Amino acid sequence: MDATIHVCRGCKPRDAAPGIVPHACRGPCGAPGRIVVSGPGRWSWLLAGISPGEDITALATFLDVWRLAPAGLVPKNDRPERLRPKILGRVPPPNQFMT
Repeated sequence: MDATIHVCRGCKPRDAAPGIVPHACRGPCGAPGRIVVSGPGRWSWLLAGISPGEDITALATFLDVWRLAPAGLVPKNDRPERLRPKILGRVPPPNQFMT
């Protein structure tokens, strides 16, 4: 399962790896290190306060769990403890919206 990590231009590391897409803003502006993890047909996740040096291992673990979770919906107990307070929200895939 492919994941895309969207990062605010102001937060994007200069040596960012492939699969990281810069965006003008991911909000909230008061919290640096804002990213969105997304993939086709999967739940998207908004995180803030991510530090490349300190959170990279927890983020890699989250991505592994997200890839294995049905439709990317990661239960709270399966989220790395270090990232739990940094998760601002999640958005269901478009086909999950009720009309």
